[in-house]
Amino acid sequence: MPERSKQRRRNGEGTEPRRVSANSFEIRLRVSGKPDKYIYGNTPADCIRKRNKYLASDEAVVDHTGEEQHRTCASQIERFLSKLKKSDAHGNTYRSYESICQLYLVPEIGKLNPKKLTGRHIESLIDEMETRFNDLEHEGKPGPGSRTRQLTWIYAKAIFSETHPLLLKKIPRPNYIPREMQCWTDAETEQFVDWIVKINDPMAMIYQLGVATGLRKGECLALTVERFNPATRILQIQQTWLDKDDKPGPLKTSSSKRPIVLPPDLAAALEEFIDQRRDANGDRLERKSLIFNPREGFSPTWVSHHLKTLAEEAGVPIIRFHDLRHTFATSALVNGVNVKLVSEILGHASIKITLQIYAHIMPGQTEEAMEIVAQAQAGKRPNLRLVS
Repeated sequence: MPERSKQRRRNGEGTEPRRVSANSFEIRLRVSGKPDKYIYGNTPADCIRKRNKYLASDEAVVDHTGEEQHRTCASQIERFLSKLKKSDAHGNTYRSYESICQLYLVPEIGKLNPKKLTGRHIESLIDEMETRFNDLEHEGKPGPGSRTRQLTWIYAKAIFSETHPLLLKKIPRPNYIPREMQCWTDAETEQFVDWIVKINDPMAMIYQLGVATGLRKGECLALTVERFNPATRILQIQQTWLDKDDKPGPLKTSSSKRPIVLPPDLAAALEEFIDQRRDANGDRLERKSLIFNPREGFSPTWVSHHLKTLAEEAGVPIIRFHDLRHTFATSALVNGVNVKLVSEILGHASIKITLQIYAHIMPGQTEEAMEIVAQAQAGKRPNLRLVS
């Protein structure tokens, strides 16, 4: 006779382990909307262990203790995010998923039973986002733009792909309309830097570094003291800050690992900043210490928010931290720096990426390059000039 469980079984836990052969036992489970599932094991205890593992998984919706009636889209989203956080997904990828889910998906469909979810719910959400964007745009305020709406569609499809593989089959994916690049002119950059230095803002150095080198925000936040050599003025970019893990992590591509040679004045200012900086215990920074520690005043959100405040005070257009990168690249290209060198400084995987992003900045250079090729193909000696 098979061993009997000492505790009373709950609804949905299946039958008692039943012997089906000399060395095999089975438990039969009723699964909502699917044929009965059989769990096999070498012993009754093995069967029960495998059954419990199955019930704790997302493999199927198990109909016991009313679980099906109380499941929500919010719980399914939460489980997806939990798996994504434990995966090898890059920190920025997780942060993007989390943001879209918290701001849009959960408020709109969170309380809905997954069985009642249809593509119309997602379509209605995206339509509402577009209406909200248009209303806010008229007021001069930011809203859920085309990229946000597109990501909402993409993430909803990924999150519900297992339970609703055809959810968005008839709902077209929103088009992404790139927004016009925002960056400061050289005069505006000078005005901003002069202001933050004048008021001795405690966060001035990270903004100076961003606009003078094109570093990404995550790259700035992950900089350690040992990565900066004051003697050579070289800053080694070796890692980025991962919000998902709340610590530094690997860069997305190998080309992102690069040395940056700082201008003399900026190198001296950074050296002084490091020398004066103290950690939470009041001690001087060690070699492994983060220069801009997100846990000690340089949180990613605050760095972005404070930039807007400073820009408004300085009387320059309000831009994002990433736009400091565009500002650097634009200034470099407009002032004749070779595009390949700019690409290397920015850490782009290839020069093609740099050209795609900043081609509109170099129309005259593109025309000049075409003239040189045309002359060469016509058998004439080209009038060679520097073409970046």
